[in-house]
Amino acid sequence: DGTPPARTSGHYEFDGECVPFEIFDAGTLDGVPIRYPVSVHGPVIGTATADGVPVALTSKRSTFGRDGLNLGALKDMTEGDADTPESFFEAANKFGFTFNWGYANRDAIAYFASGHLPVRPAGLDRRLPTLGTGEYEWEGFLALDQHPHADGHSTGRLVNWNNQSAPGFMHGDNAPYGSVHRVENFDQWPGEVDLADVVGVMNRAATEDERSSLWPVISEVLAAADAPSELAAESIAIVDAWAAADGPLLDADEDGDWDEPGALIHDRIFGPLVRAATWPVLAPVWEDEVDIRGVDASSLLDKDLRALLGQPVDGPFETAFCGAGDSDACATDLWAAIDETVAAIAGELGDDPTAWRLEGLRSTFAPGLIPDDFRSTNRSTYQQVIEFGPPPS
Repeated sequence: DGTPPARTSGHYEFDGECVPFEIFDAGTLDGVPIRYPVSVHGPVIGTATADGVPVALTSKRSTFGRDGLNLGALKDMTEGDADTPESFFEAANKFGFTFNWGYANRDAIAYFASGHLPVRPAGLDRRLPTLGTGEYEWEGFLALDQHPHADGHSTGRLVNWNNQSAPGFMHGDNAPYGSVHRVENFDQWPGEVDLADVVGVMNRAATEDERSSLWPVISEVLAAADAPSELAAESIAIVDAWAAADGPLLDADEDGDWDEPGALIHDRIFGPLVRAATWPVLAPVWEDEVDIRGVDASSLLDKDLRALLGQPVDGPFETAFCGAGDSDACATDLWAAIDETVAAIAGELGDDPTAWRLEGLRSTFAPGLIPDDFRSTNRSTYQQVIEFGPPPS
């Protein structure tokens, strides 16, 4: 209509045309009407300005209107139409949501990462907003063979715990995996594996601090400088021993606390270590209390500190964070964070770090449903142990 565009405008530009937003009526909530504008790229989730120009922010879901098609995958699997790895791949590929599928029969194991995943124009960073004026539209969807998948493995096992399914592969726009994956805690497999061993590997991983696998790297960096106090040195020796035992989070005596002092010390110092390591570069972010996003804290520390130590790193950061790339400065900064933190713990719990304990986590039921609780563990969503009998004669 010739009026200047504003964040409240009812139209948007697409393919050179001025297009009106559709208004979706979602009914009412507590008597309040729920209505919102929708563009060709999905519902408007907010507005902003870019260089002073108003823009609408939308969220486009590749599976919108296709949810019912997922039933095709479930039907095939339920009715026995996925009886080989190849037919399993075809069935799982009908499932539009990003999902990790495992398969086993008497003779084979397989894996497939499903998802109705779009192919984007070259050069786009999926983690950032994409200009929606028509120049950067999706160019189709991944074919079956382009999805991460596996048919067997030389070890006789395939493991997954919501981890990145293949190097460089992003399952969704909000899943920027880093270098540390908790699936790596499915370790220490014996040479000959029985059902109890499988359960044991899962159960041990469920009772470990998944951040503890990073500790050997942190400890190696700390070795470049002397501890600033006896308490700091003793505390880190405790964490070294705890991490070497797989970072257990166990309450064997059911007194309500994790049994090992290393659990508390590690938990309390981890956040300050992340802050100290990234402070030379991200100080303004920390000062403004902005959440760091884009990669998990463990992976940020892992890649930065391994690069500092001269260890091989796939896809190293362009920026050196800890100590601004100086190993001595990094170690000094980390020790300072540790010293300050353990001194505060001592003021709270006493001077003997071997007596420090962290309250364990308990799982509860819906309020008022069942009064009991039980010790929490970090188990994967599904645990199912199956042993195949001999084929029918």
